[in-house]
Amino acid sequence: METLKTERLILRSPTSSDAKALLEIHNNEDILKFNAMKKYEDKDMLNEIDEGRETIYCLELAQEKIVIGAIFVNDDHLRYQVNAKTLSYYLSPKYHRQGYMEEALRRVVSSLFNKGCQVISARAFKANHASISLLEKIGFVYEGTLRQGVKGYRGIIHDDTLYSILPEEANLTG
Repeated sequence: METLKTERLILRSPTSSDAKALLEIHNNEDILKFNAMKKYEDKDMLNEIDEGRETIYCLELAQEKIVIGAIFVNDDHLRYQVNAKTLSYYLSPKYHRQGYMEEALRRVVSSLFNKGCQVISARAFKANHASISLLEKIGFVYEGTLRQGVKGYRGIIHDDTLYSILPEEANLTG
């Protein structure tokens, strides 16, 4: 992944030295509640980092050099023969509601569109109001809900909402 910068963040590929910080965020109960993930052991996070160097952005505070979250960029397999990506993300609860994820997502979306991506999607559990509000603020458009679509952490089944954004819809200035 190319390194991207924002006013307060450096978005870069993860390294093995990021494993401890990412593991702590990944395994946080509040994060697991709204993501289709299972708890990780150290080796699981190291494997994810090793395999995801081209699909994961670490969110690092530019001044403090602290990793506070991650954005995952993958091919959107719901679309056929379209240059489409799908985003997922998490942020340490300590940094929620401070604009960091909005800042990071705007930068990643801009970069993907500048590289010729035609559509970007993101999914959020219907109960994850903060994530849905964030997507809508950036310009993502609601496409629909897959009812009872994802069995998440602790076996809870969630309605899964789908959002997407086209280049002309992106509100990248904030």
